[in-house]
Parts: sequence; structure tokens; C-alpha cells
Amino acid sequence: MGVPPRRILLVEDQAAIRTLATMALTAAGFEVFATATANEAIADFKGIDPDVLVADIDLGERPNGVELATILRAQAPYVSIVFLTNYPAALAFERTITPPQGYAYLQKDMLESGDRLLEVIESSLQDTTAPRRETSEGDDALADLTKAQLIVLRMTAAGLTNHQIAQSRGTSVRAVERQLNRIFATLGLDDSAGNCRVVAANLYTRRFGYVAPGEFASGESGA
Repeated sequence: MGVPPRRILLVEDQAAIRTLATMALTAAGFEVFATATANEAIADFKGIDPDVLVADIDLGERPNGVELATILRAQAPYVSIVFLTNYPAALAFERTITPPQGYAYLQKDMLESGDRLLEVIESSLQDTTAPRRETSEGDDALADLTKAQLIVLRMTAAGLTNHQIAQSRGTSVRAVERQLNRIFATLGLDDSAGNCRVVAANLYTRRFGYVAPGEFASGESGA
């Protein structure tokens, strides 16, 4: 079973740059969902359930890229954020609201080859990945899960159904199913390993300890 591609929500109002970035990211193995406006991104966000938001700061209308990132981070604190800008670094956010914590930025004049964009995105993803530590056999792959995936796996270990996880995280059941499939693939689990859900939950509890069934009863996502 291959690992499903990571998803990027790209929001850029300039068609040429949007096309260039989409081509570079797709060639690198990402699944890219590109749009020109923040409002379209907000409307489609839950269905896309991206790993990374790549957004131009100046989208030509409100919400701007920083406001968009703030809105989406409120829904999904685990999403990595990369801003595109024409401003020099020191002035990047001069005319915007305060950006959310944990972001990266890239000046548009560095987009031509696509290599620098990929480097920044990979770096932003690493920032949300669980740190590696000494583990017993079979646990190593847990260190390759993102923070968002670990949250979903923790909720699974607590006994929540896909529907309950979707409700708690404010996303769709389909998005939860997709994320679980990616978790199982990263952990190297398939049907031959038995019930993937049970095996993955056992790996989590063996590493991080028992998760009380009532931990998410109040609807908290743990994010």
C-alpha cells in the first residue's frame, strides 16, 4: 500500500504564479487544490483537509492571505502555513493583521524553479511532525506522522468512530477516512496485518500510554 500524497491548498490570485506553483508541487508528488480567492478556499477547506496552506499575502481583496490563514488555523491548528509575498522580509506583514504563529514565507521572485518553494514547504511540514525518539520495533513509523495525524490516531485509540472524530474536528467523515488510510500507509499496515485500526491504536498506546475513552467526550479535538 503506497502512502497517499500530501495535500496542499494553494491560494494565489495571479494565474501565472498559481499555474507555476501547481506544476512544481504536483511534479513533487503533492496533491494540489488551487484557487484564486480566500473565500473559495474557506468554502472548500473542510472537504480538502490539506496538510499545508500556501497563500499569497495580497490576494487583491479581503480576506487577504494572512486573514485566511488565521481563519483556517482556528478550524485546524495543525495546518502548516507558507506565505507568498512580493514584500522584502522585513516588510512582509506591514500592512496586514498579525500572522498566526508557526508560519514560513517565500518571496515570489524565488518561485521560478520551484525548488525553494518545495524546500520551504517540506520544512514547514517537519515543524509539525512528531520528534523521533528511541522506540521498540514497529513503533518507528509513528515518528513520521504529522501532528494532525497523531491527533486522529489518539482519538481512534480512545475508541471514537470516524463520525465522532469528524464531528469533533469539524471535518467530513470522508476526510477522516482519508487521513486514517494515510496513517495506516505510513505505519506500513494493510489487511495482512489484521485490523489496521486496532493495530494502529495499539501502536499508539504502546508508545504514548492509555487513552481514556471519555477524553474527547466534550467534543475537544486535542489540537
